[in-house]
Amino acid sequence: MVGCTDAQQLEDAQSELAEEQNETAEVVDDAMQDGMVTDEEAEDITEEQGETVEAAGEVAEQQGELIEEGTD
Repeated sequence: MVGCTDAQQLEDAQSELAEEQNETAEVVDDAMQDGMVTDEEAEDITEEQGETVEAAGEVAEQQGELIEEGTD
C-alpha cells in the first residue's frame, strides 16, 4: 500500500486475518449445523481456509517488513 507505514500495513493485514478467520468459522458452523457436511460445503470450507492462510501469510510478511524497518 503506497503511503502507508509498515505498522499500518501490519495492522491492516491483522484486521484482514481476523475477518477471514471469522468467515471461516461461520462457514464451518453453517456446514456443521445438520451434522453432515456436503461436498459443496467442504469445498467452501477449503476455500475459506485457503483465504485465511493467505491472510496469515500477509501478516507474516508485514511483520517481517516491520522488523526490517526496525533494524535499518
